[in-house]
Parts: sequence; structure tokens; C-alpha cells
Amino acid sequence: MNTVFLLGSTLAAGTLSPASATATYQWQRSEDGSVFGNIPGAVFSAYEIQPEDAGCYLRVVATGSGAYLGPVTSTAIGPVE
Repeated sequence: MNTVFLLGSTLAAGTLSPASATATYQWQRSEDGSVFGNIPGAVFSAYEIQPEDAGCYLRVVATGSGAYLGPVTSTAIGPVE
């Protein structure tokens, strides 16, 4: 069964591990699922799918600091319907 991602739905980054870690977030969009670009202003742990995301793939990059250093990129989801 395929998951359908609809306009107006909210996506959320997973929980951080270890719990003392902090992160910054950047949501990204791709038209074909191969080359991703940053979505301007989409820098929170949650992202509401916008009309311009229709037909695109989305992912989030979390960059850790403190107890965890470095970036982690989620698996892309989509295409958005």
C-alpha cells in the first residue's frame, strides 16, 4: 500500500537521539526525486505541504549540534498529490 501525501498535510522530522542533541532543519523539494533544492523559509522540524509541492518529492535535512554533530537526510517521500 502506498502512502499518499496530500496538500495541506504536515510532515514532521523524527525525534532526536540522544535526547540532549539539538538540530537545525531544512526541508527540500525535488521535481523528479534526484536533485533537491532548499525550500525558502522551511527551517522548522515540521513542514506543511504547499501547493507548489504538488507532484514533487520532499525530504528534510537535520544538522545536529551539541551531543550530536553532522547532517542527517531523511528518505524522500512523494510524489505529493
